[in-house]
Amino acid sequence: MTSRGSEESASSLLDFRGEDCPGPLIKALRVFARLKRGESLTVLTDVEECVRLLKENIQEAGLGRVNVYRRQEFFEVKIIRDY
Repeated sequence: MTSRGSEESASSLLDFRGEDCPGPLIKALRVFARLKRGESLTVLTDVEECVRLLKENIQEAGLGRVNVYRRQEFFEVKIIRDY
């Protein structure tokens, strides 16, 4: 499922392109909190600051793995729940 700025269920895709932080960060963290171990969340954003904040929040808390892929005009952030 694709969501444009709204929250979705586990193992979903959130598309925040065109939106400034911290809104996308807060929404993504809410969805991430509902994931079970091994499930993933993919976030699309064109704001590098959102990428940095997502990565810091997830990794510093030791909750999951974050992989960032630079696409032509946006970032794809894949987050996998480890805990």
